[in-house]
Amino acid sequence: MRGVDPVTRGHILLFNPRLQTWEEHFRWARDRHTIIGRTPVGRATIATLNMNSELRREARRVWFDIGLLP
Repeated sequence: MRGVDPVTRGHILLFNPRLQTWEEHFRWARDRHTIIGRTPVGRATIATLNMNSELRREARRVWFDIGLLP
C-alpha cells in the first residue's frame, strides 16, 4: 500500500512492521500521545492511516497512564 509523504509529496510505500523497525521511521513526541514520522515512510504512514487522530491520541494517553506503552 502507498501513501503520500506530506513533506515531499512523493508516493511512498507504507511502513511494514515485518520488514522494518518502528524506531527507524517513528518517534514519540514530547506529549507521548503523538507519533512523529522520522522518514518519508513514517510520515506517509501516519498521514494515510490517520495515526494521530484525536481518538487515537486519547487512547495512547490512557495506555501510557496505565503502563501499556513504554
